[in-house]
Amino acid sequence: MSRINDFLEENKVSFIFFFIINLTYLLVFFTYDLEKFPVIYGFFINLFVFLSYFLYKYFNKENLTFREISKNPSQRDRIILEELENLDKKYKDLLLAYNKMEGDMKDFYGLWVHEIKTPVAENKLILADNQPDLELLIKNNKRIEDYLNILLGFVRYNSKTNDYVFKEVRIEPLVKEIIREKSYDFISKKISLDVGDLGFMTISDEKWLGFIISQLLNNALKYTRTAGEIKIYFENNLLVIEDNGIGIKSSDLPRVFEMGYTGKNGRKFASSTGLGLYLVKSIGKNLNLGIKIESEEEKFTKIMISFPKLTKL
Repeated sequence: MSRINDFLEENKVSFIFFFIINLTYLLVFFTYDLEKFPVIYGFFINLFVFLSYFLYKYFNKENLTFREISKNPSQRDRIILEELENLDKKYKDLLLAYNKMEGDMKDFYGLWVHEIKTPVAENKLILADNQPDLELLIKNNKRIEDYLNILLGFVRYNSKTNDYVFKEVRIEPLVKEIIREKSYDFISKKISLDVGDLGFMTISDEKWLGFIISQLLNNALKYTRTAGEIKIYFENNLLVIEDNGIGIKSSDLPRVFEMGYTGKNGRKFASSTGLGLYLVKSIGKNLNLGIKIESEEEKFTKIMISFPKLTKL
């Protein structure tokens, strides 16, 4: 309604002019006592022409105004145009991000389902045996548990409810709890553990930081041979997880954080998915963590985490 009122106010002079012309027209014709039909007919033609003009002007007002603004924008108009352009760009970026996320989710679930089928199938065969291999059954169950943890991590990471709760986190108790959970893996593979001084505190999300460290320790356990060694320590304010396992080929290093990428040495292990490190890098970015990897084939692998804020206790 306000738009119509504005239009009428802007064209007030034109309407008055129209009224005067038609009043003059009617007075002249009635003065000479002409027949009423042609007078009224002429009046309605005149009215139709004027109404057509005003309707055209009314419905094209916004388009004309926008073109005028685009050609000669004032400071206020420029701000509005910039906002419109920014909103359009954000919409397109969100659309691209959504399409990418949808594609990533399909890829992730496809890889995950493919990987978990193997230990599940093996367990069926083991349980069908009269003398089931309990050690292999436990090993496969651990693999399935790892795959489920990765899936839960991915679902939470892509969920709208994955709110990060940043608070003070002590590194030492967090790491020791993760080690305790993985004690079976250390014992079953006779892997020795060397834990350095972890007396540091940072500001982070404890749950997600624990997930990252757990996944990195999983990798170290996976690719360290029986009777090998894993070290966890701080060096130059970096948390380092180091193993003396099979290492990573130099040509594979740039791609280890890609979804589904396992590399030459990773393909030697049935439990290698290429999903854990992808999540580590993605979540680490949200936590403002720097994650780097150094490795030499058949010698060692070192993964280093840098924190935006670190305090020695």
